[in-house]
Amino acid sequence: MSEKISGFVLLIIGLGVMLFAVFNIYQTFTGQSEPIQLFDLKEGIGLDFSSFLVGDASPEELEQIKSENNLKSELVSPELINEPMNLFSHFLLMGFIVNVGFKIGLLGANILRPVKVDVGKNKILNAVERSETKPQQAPKI
Repeated sequence: MSEKISGFVLLIIGLGVMLFAVFNIYQTFTGQSEPIQLFDLKEGIGLDFSSFLVGDASPEELEQIKSENNLKSELVSPELINEPMNLFSHFLLMGFIVNVGFKIGLLGANILRPVKVDVGKNKILNAVERSETKPQQAPKI
């Protein structure tokens, strides 16, 4: 009787873990909750056009132009990189948690399932007759 109780407990825990992960990923993708923050890039992808300055100007004049003008251009902002990476990592983590819940629930279901061995009388009688008629020999080495 205790194995049935432990089987039901494992099955319920496994289903609960899977439902938690599915509900969490649903809330994350609908914007009701935030994903885990694994990635936090401070700078995005950009170009510094000051490195492209060439000309007849002296190095002092080039340094003055670089310091006066902000020649950096941002192509991709850090938020545009961080958000999809964090969503993807959150999705992978929740997928792993669903898999763990599935394994726990499967273990509980296997404990609950009765083990039945059905062997017909004819198979048993044939096996007994064969073992009685043939003397068993030791294996040759």
